[in-house]
Amino acid sequence: ELLDYNKNHVAVTASDDGAATSLPRHIMLTLVIIGPALLVALAVPNIAVIFSLMGSTSTAFLCYIMPAAMFLKLDADADADGEASTITASKKLYVRSFAIAGVIMALLGTFFVIVGLIENKVEE
Repeated sequence: ELLDYNKNHVAVTASDDGAATSLPRHIMLTLVIIGPALLVALAVPNIAVIFSLMGSTSTAFLCYIMPAAMFLKLDADADADGEASTITASKKLYVRSFAIAGVIMALLGTFFVIVGLIENKVEE
């Protein structure tokens, strides 16, 4: 069963073997994920800072990097299955350039958000 209850295990993971995650591991992973988020929430007085940083990175990731990565992964899966690739080398280069441009935009966006935050601190 997918959610077979056992006091030593929390839930079935998405791993290939279907093994359940142990309770100590579940607690550790929860603390690793929630802990830094709590520290950031306590340290940053203005939520606009978080929105700016998240927007500068996640937008580029979702709009440029992920589509290119999925496109290349689908092509690689087709090659692995023995199917002939319908994508030319020049198209693959274009897609990789698209992903690299997304990384550059994410880095630049994050840089300018941080510079803006520093400039606002200096003015105060």
